[in-house]
Amino acid sequence: MKQQVAAALAKRVSDGDVLGVGSGSTTELAIKAIGERISTEGISVGAVATSYRSAQLASQVGMALIEPTSGLNISWAFDGADEVDPQLNLLKGRGAAMLGEKIVAKLSPKFIVIVTGEKLVGNLGENFSVPVEIIPSSIRLVERELAQLGAADVVLRQAVNKYGPVVTEHGNHVLDARFSKIERDLECGINCIPGVVENGLFFDCCDEVLVAEENGLSSLTRGKSGVIRALL
Repeated sequence: MKQQVAAALAKRVSDGDVLGVGSGSTTELAIKAIGERISTEGISVGAVATSYRSAQLASQVGMALIEPTSGLNISWAFDGADEVDPQLNLLKGRGAAMLGEKIVAKLSPKFIVIVTGEKLVGNLGENFSVPVEIIPSSIRLVERELAQLGAADVVLRQAVNKYGPVVTEHGNHVLDARFSKIERDLECGINCIPGVVENGLFFDCCDEVLVAEENGLSSLTRGKSGVIRALL
């Protein structure tokens, strides 16, 4: 199903587009699908990447890398998500790249999220904690303040292939904070804590969600009366 939604995303790319390119396994499949179009159709596509890994893959498939500070306008952006709620708000950051992802999403006039059906949840935080990127020296303060905001559990994320904590591309650490209930103002509340760089809550940021499920593909967008689902 990831291949299906990645292919659907790649079909939307036009010659000359400058894309904001997210991170994660589904996003990487989309990058490869775009690369196939570059190879077979000869289209020209630029990429403003949110992580070193995405930048490396985008370059390998023939996308021209562009720095987010270049001033060149992004045509639209795409990324995956760990959770998507019924209002199309997102929980992201399992790959610890949420800072770059949020910067690029906010720079883009349209932000499309690609997921498989199990990522749709009734409420954010059902399956994952909220990732919080912090300056290492602020850990004790941030732990205390997250608890005051309602976090039931706060854990310093540990690296998998080495001893010690995860270190982000910006040299920071990540706390995973478990909340029983996530309200809209929590995103800004977390970011107001001294030492916090960014967190994985993305409220009112997503314009469209492409979902791959066993019965096919669908598009979720916001309408005046709520979210609209259209079969693709």
